[in-house]
Amino acid sequence: MSKSESHSAGDQRPWRVGIFGTFDVQNYGDLLFPIIAQMELSKRLGAVEVIPFSYNAKSSNDWPYNVTSLTDFPSKVHELDAILIGGGFLIRFDKAVAPGYMPTEDWIHHPTGYWLTPALIGAQHGIPVIWNAPGMHCNDIPPWSHGLLSLALKASAYVAVRDEPSQQVLRQFSEDGQVKHVPDTAFAMGLYLQGHPAKEEARQLREQLGLMKPYVIIQVTQNLNALTDHIKRFRAQLPDLSFLLLRVGPVLNDHESFIDRELPGTYRLPEWPSPLVLAALIGESEGVAGHSYHLAITALCAGVPVFTSSTLSLGKFTALSKFHTVYPLSTLAVDDPRWLADRIGRKTPSSLIAEAETKLEQHWSQVVEAIQARCMDSRPALNAMWMSLPALLEGNQQAPEEAIAGSPAPVSRGEAMGLRQTIAQLEQELGLSKDIIASRDTGIAWLRSEVEVIQRTLEQRRRSTRYLLVDALMLLADRSPLARKLGNWVIPSRLKNQLHAESFKNQLAGQVHAFQKRQTAGKPLFPDVCNGKMDIVCLANIEWSARHQRPQHMMSQFAAHGHRVFYVARSIIPAQGEAYVMRQVAPHVYEIGLAFHSSENFYAQKMSPDNLRAAQESFSRLARDAKIREALVVVHLSYWATWAIELQKNRSWKLQYDCMDEWADFPDIGQPLIDEEEVLVQKADLVTVTASLLEKKWKTKNAHCVLVRNGVEFDFFSSHCVKNDLLAHLKKPVIGFYGALAPWVDFALLHHLASQRPQWNFVLVGDCFVKDLAGIDRLPNVHLTGRKPYEDMPRYLHGFDVCLIPFKLNQVTHAVDPVKFYEYISAGKPVVSVPLEEMAIYGEYVYFASEYGDFLSKVEAALTEDDPLLVRRRIELARGNDWHHRYLSTAQALHALYAKCSIIVISYNNAELTRQCIESIVARTTYPNYEVIVVDNASQDGSRDMLRALQRQIRSLKLIFNDSNRGFAAANNQGVAQAEGDYVVLLNNDTVVTNDWLEALLRHLQNRQVGLAGPVTNSIGNEAKIAVDYGDLEQMHEFAARHTLEHAGRHFDISVLAMFCVAMRREVFDEIGALDEAFGIGMFEDDDYCRRLQAAGYRTVCAEDSFVHHYGQASFKKLMDSGEYQAIWERNQAYFESKWGPWTPHTHRTETRPS
Repeated sequence: MSKSESHSAGDQRPWRVGIFGTFDVQNYGDLLFPIIAQMELSKRLGAVEVIPFSYNAKSSNDWPYNVTSLTDFPSKVHELDAILIGGGFLIRFDKAVAPGYMPTEDWIHHPTGYWLTPALIGAQHGIPVIWNAPGMHCNDIPPWSHGLLSLALKASAYVAVRDEPSQQVLRQFSEDGQVKHVPDTAFAMGLYLQGHPAKEEARQLREQLGLMKPYVIIQVTQNLNALTDHIKRFRAQLPDLSFLLLRVGPVLNDHESFIDRELPGTYRLPEWPSPLVLAALIGESEGVAGHSYHLAITALCAGVPVFTSSTLSLGKFTALSKFHTVYPLSTLAVDDPRWLADRIGRKTPSSLIAEAETKLEQHWSQVVEAIQARCMDSRPALNAMWMSLPALLEGNQQAPEEAIAGSPAPVSRGEAMGLRQTIAQLEQELGLSKDIIASRDTGIAWLRSEVEVIQRTLEQRRRSTRYLLVDALMLLADRSPLARKLGNWVIPSRLKNQLHAESFKNQLAGQVHAFQKRQTAGKPLFPDVCNGKMDIVCLANIEWSARHQRPQHMMSQFAAHGHRVFYVARSIIPAQGEAYVMRQVAPHVYEIGLAFHSSENFYAQKMSPDNLRAAQESFSRLARDAKIREALVVVHLSYWATWAIELQKNRSWKLQYDCMDEWADFPDIGQPLIDEEEVLVQKADLVTVTASLLEKKWKTKNAHCVLVRNGVEFDFFSSHCVKNDLLAHLKKPVIGFYGALAPWVDFALLHHLASQRPQWNFVLVGDCFVKDLAGIDRLPNVHLTGRKPYEDMPRYLHGFDVCLIPFKLNQVTHAVDPVKFYEYISAGKPVVSVPLEEMAIYGEYVYFASEYGDFLSKVEAALTEDDPLLVRRRIELARGNDWHHRYLSTAQALHALYAKCSIIVISYNNAELTRQCIESIVARTTYPNYEVIVVDNASQDGSRDMLRALQRQIRSLKLIFNDSNRGFAAANNQGVAQAEGDYVVLLNNDTVVTNDWLEALLRHLQNRQVGLAGPVTNSIGNEAKIAVDYGDLEQMHEFAARHTLEHAGRHFDISVLAMFCVAMRREVFDEIGALDEAFGIGMFEDDDYCRRLQAAGYRTVCAEDSFVHHYGQASFKKLMDSGEYQAIWERNQAYFESKWGPWTPHTHRTETRPS
């Protein structure tokens, strides 16, 4: 195409861009690329026509878009402004692309006809050729193609591939730095689906299928038997989950026959949908399983976990290995009933997705830049090709296996492979060096910013007599034990507290600066409510990023099980005038800084009254903004005790104290906190302790004291403890330790070991919190790394030959159950430890040593250990002490704190309303201990089959089937007779419950004078009806959240609570007696029961902070249509009046009646 024919700025016609690949086959990933290109190029160039070229022509009448046959390409090339190659697995020379997939004409070479040949033709015509992130995967490049491939690359305007293996191979055939590595273009799929009509199409498709529950997508391909067997075996662990069987790549023989027909709860699509509808279905799932690369990518973009049968160390799949929510099925623990259940569930997408989106934004900008550059002069490259062609053909004829394009002399294939491996190794080392330099640059920049803060603080101190006095006194106390004792005797407590506060305030200034540097710009973060699970308010002792220890692991477990976690750190302070500061630190985990009145040393003194009031006000604002209703308070430090007990009392929240240390002998802990801990233990609903010594100490103070030891994130450690270069520069053996270098570490012991064995290398990973390291920092064979990311711990562990627990022996350390022990043995590593009392139970797995000489001997013994069985036993011990098991123990103990509630639902036909009611209970009830009892009054519309199906998914669902319609009162009495709960709720089947509906009702029942409580609603015949402004159920939940938060804790006395929804204590029901069955089918039994309660001295109250949507009259509709309804009304009214006198008609409210 001549310059005069190319697209110019004044042209009215759209840009024409040809894209080449396998767009004529039913394979999800391949079909995405023209759609993505159309979106991205239109956004940047305006009017663009992306023209897909493949072997076979396709029409948009029965295909997602028109596809032009490659047979037409030679005659249409002059119409194009640019050529895109890929993406997808295009750069290949094998013939087995897909079963039966071949060109339509013999003169088109297979498979280069859809990628290499178009690139060469484009170069011939001077059209910009752009390699749009295709990949090679694992494929040999035959010698005959070397010259052609080299020409195609060198003549291209822009070359980008989607993975590092492809980049390394193609570098041999291109100019230095020409081949870029970018993510697969589908990594921006989350952006493309925002507001796209495909999401609504997917929703409608799910409705047509009846797929309204959370679901996992299973690709109908081979090698998933282990997963499907696991699902069948432990189906009870997944009661609320369905499975959508999906053909991701029909052209690659995806078929339902590969999946076990007995797999329960499965759905199938009636036909193969468009690619973006498929993407929307994937993005709305709770997990995906299969082999497809683009199935995995799309899931990750939406925060959906991936269970893959692919090998993550191979080709394109290496890009997936960086994601923590990608689980190779090779790691499936077949005997763990919770393995799958604990990993499913959408979460916030990994930060790696945002990084990929940024890189792809740059990629598409470069693509557009290449397109707009228009014509290229490819004549030099073509001329060079023609000059070299005879030699190339001659060389291939004489020694086809020895030719490498551009080599001055032929080499053997073995030599070539050796050279390639050497080059690849050197490139890897270069990349590592660049990463190290980049990390150092980042660290230097951060340190410079911190230095600026310190300089400003020092200048402020220099000018302030008060600061100079405080610092001088604190320095003197720190350096001189005698001065510290004298100060404690002489200086009044109030002045000491002020001195501590001033010094602590100076320390906090730098921490506030560092935290604000980490804050993301933009709007405040207000996370969505996690339906079905109560919130966790964790009052922590350390910041989330300080060290990844028990607090982070346990809170991450709560989050992984669906709870929102609000992690409150005392050292984080919001900016002046802000009520609080919040940022997301992990999926469902939000670190909070509250606005306190003043600084105080929270390891030395209890919370002051002023700070207590400030904390209450700040948290109330947070609770309102984040819609925190029902929560568990978890306390890690007794500084929080006063406020935590206030939350327990005023909000009726349960209080758990997670005691992790023997604080009484802890360094620098204040006596006020020791005293507060006693109060906290006595008041807590549950005390969990990490050690048997702590259990023995606190069991006498609180009967609900449970031993929950520490653990290990086993799957993470076992999958990431792999060969790496972190310690490759050190000679063996490497003796390792990671954790805080704190006062409880015996540095003298470490010095003894390192000085006695200078040929050993000692690696200590962690923050240093002491000034005197006993000289180990001056020993050449001791390597202090400083704090490293938690993600690097398994990599360091891989390089350790022996692991150490070198603690001083005292009351604090004897009560420690070291997290690092479980992490060490997850890799089977030998561990040498001082004889900690809490670790005595693991004597057969550990080398215990008391004296320095004995410690040295035990390390030597560990180095010579040769016992594969012991290694396996250690690993299995770690597997059994996973943090997941610790969460289960905690959850079981917490569950026992909540009195059981029995929810009775009466069903008579209206199957869909009943289903909707039950599903809303499961989705919206955060109260952890309840059962649902459905009494069906001889429904004839399929309700019973539907209920049986639900029962297979919901373990807490009980069913009672009557042979006849026994009426409302009798059926409820049946349900209550089978109920196990201390609370009873009677709930109509034509209702939809909302967040905190049950919890609010039960809170009002804590008042012993209240006998019956009911919610407000949209439709009922008395004062419980309120004005609403919603038009659908989604809006209804938003309205309910808004209304109930505004009316939190409020109720009013009401003469009659309609029994569409009422709650009572079981003891009250037993006292008042059963519902009067003489009312038959129904009506007036609620009036009657309220009169009976009131006659016994109980109040009947309407809770303004509980809302239940009520359709109304669902069961009576047919009776109303037949006229029988009025007869029943009159008969039951007469019966009621025979008991209580004239009935007073109900009236709607005329004004709000808060209590």
